[in-house]
Amino acid sequence: MGGKLTGMFKTDLRLGLFLFPGVAWSIWRVRNKMAIEKIFPNNPIDVIFTGVSYLQKWWRLLKPVDQEKLTGRMNAVRSWLNSYSPNIFGVFGYC
Repeated sequence: MGGKLTGMFKTDLRLGLFLFPGVAWSIWRVRNKMAIEKIFPNNPIDVIFTGVSYLQKWWRLLKPVDQEKLTGRMNAVRSWLNSYSPNIFGVFGYC
């Protein structure tokens, strides 16, 4: 699992293990809202934005070197999210 996690985030294992809980906690909370409260996100990307916000809150727990690395990764994710536009034609290019 460690190799896939670090490859996905393009980072070392220690920082990858910090990123994973933020995303997992975000998914868990959204899942609970959908299952219990019947509140659904407007856009699936909102789940990722929520995960990024958790990481920003937990950022102080890292060593200064890892804080710099995390800032770079979060800026890359934010850039990707801001430029994201879903493919209206589906996965295979047609409806």
